[in-house]
Amino acid sequence: MTDERKDQLTAEADGLIEGRNAVIEALRTEASIDKIFIQKGEVDKTLGHIASKARDAGIVVVEADRRKLDGISRTHAHQGVIALAAVREYVTVHRPPFEFLKTVIGDHVLLQAFVHVAHDCVLADRVTISNHTALSGHCQVGPGAVISGYVLVHQFTRIGALAMIGPTCMIGQDIPPFCMLRENNYITGPNTIDLRRAGFSNETRLAIRHAIKTFFFEGLNAKNAIAAIESDVRSKELPEVRMFCEFIKESKRGIMPGNPKFVGLPDDQRDELDTRA
Repeated sequence: MTDERKDQLTAEADGLIEGRNAVIEALRTEASIDKIFIQKGEVDKTLGHIASKARDAGIVVVEADRRKLDGISRTHAHQGVIALAAVREYVTVHRPPFEFLKTVIGDHVLLQAFVHVAHDCVLADRVTISNHTALSGHCQVGPGAVISGYVLVHQFTRIGALAMIGPTCMIGQDIPPFCMLRENNYITGPNTIDLRRAGFSNETRLAIRHAIKTFFFEGLNAKNAIAAIESDVRSKELPEVRMFCEFIKESKRGIMPGNPKFVGLPDDQRDELDTRA
């Protein structure tokens, strides 16, 4: 398989349709398209035709500079146009029962087959939700969070930015930013891979790891754990650590528990156990 074909398959998996002919064909076949980005300042007739057809179909058309399109692209051959077809087969997204409320789906959100998003949910940008997962009403999902397949999320639950949820979990309480929740419904540590992908520095990743360890694995109650994190002069001023603490303070449903087997263990032993899980 060529590198070009691999890039194309990756783009399709991410819900992206790139290039003029590909987007025109998607519009012709009435594919489910959420939004189309067209390069700002382009006067090409083909791009104008795409924009006109998209607006006639009720699709949002956004003018974006070349840098933004390059950042979105997976194939590096977008030709000045990228369509977001991020809702897969048999996905259901419900409107609220009252006209002054709204269900919100952010940009670059991927909802795979048979996902259900109930009324009044708010999904931030770059959220990925895998097959057969269901969010009850009023749930909030932070930027970059990933929810695996066959997960059930109770109403009014919040999932923080860059959190990672393992498959088949049943979530009845909040999950703080940057945390990994495994299939046993326990938080086991930071979402290490996505923290790296997001470009966080070593210092920031270590501070997040320390905050998660202090809150979940030092045997402290929530109040004392937050006080310990906020008293650490090395990390308390980092915005990511402040986000972690404020999320927990604002929780109304409580926080999903850490794995009790990990309490008091050093990082290397906890990581080894987590790898075996």
